[in-house]
Amino acid sequence: YTLGQRKGHGVASPREGMAYVVVGKDPNSNRLIVGWDEEATPGLYASTCTVTSVSSIAEAV
Repeated sequence: YTLGQRKGHGVASPREGMAYVVVGKDPNSNRLIVGWDEEATPGLYASTCTVTSVSSIAEAV
């Protein structure tokens, strides 16, 4: 499953016009964490990210 995935996770939405999306995964307990597809859902949207490693196939610039 991919974070943000809306289809194929097997969790049907009981609300018309609202979809569940994958917001997290816990491989140790084999859990898939889903939430509503809306900005208030924790873990679904982010305003920042951290890059820890960068690779390039081109010459350094």
